[in-house]
Amino acid sequence: MPGCVYDVLVSFWLANGLLYIWGLLLGELALRQTALMVGTALIFLARDYLWKGIAFGKHLLGLQVIDTKTGKTPSLIQSVLRNSVLAVPVLLYVIFIDLHFYQHLTVFGLLTEYVNGLVFVYLTILAAVEFVLVAGGTGRRLGDRLAGTSVVRRS
Repeated sequence: MPGCVYDVLVSFWLANGLLYIWGLLLGELALRQTALMVGTALIFLARDYLWKGIAFGKHLLGLQVIDTKTGKTPSLIQSVLRNSVLAVPVLLYVIFIDLHFYQHLTVFGLLTEYVNGLVFVYLTILAAVEFVLVAGGTGRRLGDRLAGTSVVRRS
């Protein structure tokens, strides 16, 4: 899954650049971690659609995401479905980590601990499920199965 790591980094730096430009245009703007991570997650969710199935990591590895029915690049909905399996829990985790700064409000403190624990359990179970699906089956991870996509070698 090294391609995914490259894509997260590219999404992060793209979001960082866009938020920086937005900050310059609007003047004094506190760029909080949450805004940066939300931007990163949105780009990450749409990456297969935005880059025609060949995001940065896939390009480096000679791979492409395709719609299994048509063989064409995935739609925006397919891209969001495929990547939400990974991005949404991590995004929730980051948002609640940011809310942790407001833990003097007891509700946020308790909610943060609860959500962080759930996300950790989810990601642990997801890692095991993804390994079993990719290693033991067709090579399609859970997100591919939900979105009706596959990762193939580019020709």
